[in-house]
Amino acid sequence: KASVGANAVHVRLVDAAQSDAARAAIARVTGNGVTPGSDAQVIGARLSSTAQAGDVLSPLTQAGVELAEFSVATPSLDEVFLALTGKPSSEDTALSS
Repeated sequence: KASVGANAVHVRLVDAAQSDAARAAIARVTGNGVTPGSDAQVIGARLSSTAQAGDVLSPLTQAGVELAEFSVATPSLDEVFLALTGKPSSEDTALSS
């Protein structure tokens, strides 16, 4: 987990139709660290520091993205797997099928 990053931001969107706008807004702050979540309303991104979490909110607000949840945590094992392999875990794949 430490090799992927110490912290990650997780957002749950009110409307899944805003996922592209949300991913773009988050990517402007975090770079290439945006990862898909368990469904279209969930987005995660690796942070270089916890201070970067606050920087994520402004572009989301400017893009008109409505959030149901916003949290900062250590990366999940699924996020570590995705970061290291570039593919979702087999569990994530099974859940989305």
